[in-house]
Amino acid sequence: MKPNKTLNIDVRELQIIEDALNKTLDEQLKKRSCLNNIAIKINTERSIKEIRALLGSLHNQKTWFRPNDKIYISG
Repeated sequence: MKPNKTLNIDVRELQIIEDALNKTLDEQLKKRSCLNNIAIKINTERSIKEIRALLGSLHNQKTWFRPNDKIYISG
C-alpha cells in the first residue's frame, strides 16, 4: 500500500496538531532536565529533535498570505 502524501486538514486542525506537539515538546524538555539515567536522557533528546524537526517541517509548508489591498507591515 502506498502512503497518502496529501493530507486534507484545515487550519484549525493544524493548530491543534501544533499545540499538541508544543505541549509534548515542553514536557520532554522538563523531563530532560530532571533525568539521571543516560539511556532515558538519550531517548528524550532524540524525541526533542524529532518534534522540533516536525514542527519546522509544518511551519515551512505553510502558505503565508499578505493583503493585496493595503500596505503590509509585519509584526
